[in-house]
Amino acid sequence: MSHQTIARRIGEIGKSIERRLESKTANLKFYALVMDEGTDTTDTAQLAIFIRGIDDEYNVTEEIEMSPCY
Repeated sequence: MSHQTIARRIGEIGKSIERRLESKTANLKFYALVMDEGTDTTDTAQLAIFIRGIDDEYNVTEEIEMSPCY
């Protein structure tokens, strides 16, 4: 792949992750966010995102999302 294609793809992945995080945290009063990156057994880059938050009614939400980064 060309450098331009790689840069564009990374930008698209970043915007996709940003939109998902915004939708998951929109109704939370407070939240914590943890991210970790690594590779799987086939050397594909992976991003793990863990969100734990609380809303106005003190309902606790926990969610983990795994995203391949290719």
